[in-house]
Amino acid sequence: MAATLHAPRDEASETPPLSADLQRIADSPAFHQLQKTRNSLAVRLSIAMCVIYYGFILMIAFGKQTLAMPLDGVITLGIPLGLGVILSAIVLTGLYVRRANTHFDRLTAEAVRAAQNK
Repeated sequence: MAATLHAPRDEASETPPLSADLQRIADSPAFHQLQKTRNSLAVRLSIAMCVIYYGFILMIAFGKQTLAMPLDGVITLGIPLGLGVILSAIVLTGLYVRRANTHFDRLTAEAVRAAQNK
């Protein structure tokens, strides 16, 4: 018989309470603004990526003739569109990183500063 590595978890158990410092940060308006802004951006970028990706997949499923149109010799329309899907993922990731390194970092610093002043 194999030994269990972890004790069984009680599904009804609560998560441990936050330390006083973390609770002050979590209660600060700057932290709530950070959560709201970050979640909003993540949802919008995720929706954009899903529309791009699934749009391409739907084109593969229902628009084979369109994607098979030759552009130059052996290159068809599907190749640059597929590359566009990949590049759009890179661009959307870059947008999120840029926003995280500017706006989100500022909001995080404000939340920490507000917690330290309390």
